[in-house]
Amino acid sequence: MANVAFLLHAADGDVELGSAVAGRLASLGVTNLAVYRDGDILCLVLEGWAFDPSSSAAAASAIGLEPEARTLRPVIQSALRAQR
Repeated sequence: MANVAFLLHAADGDVELGSAVAGRLASLGVTNLAVYRDGDILCLVLEGWAFDPSSSAAAASAIGLEPEARTLRPVIQSALRAQR
């Protein structure tokens, strides 16, 4: 599953994630959105089987994040299991 994360300073304000934004993201192939936050940073993670991470600029624009968002793309993803 393709994914991308956007990092913003929490001081930049809240991100509007209404039905119009959800529709635009779905049209880009995004099927899951997660939001993480602490006192300083807001992180949005987009995932989708049909989502092409090269369209992350379009996704950021759909959410209204440009130009202040920092974009993180996956480097490695691995399933782990305990050794016995």
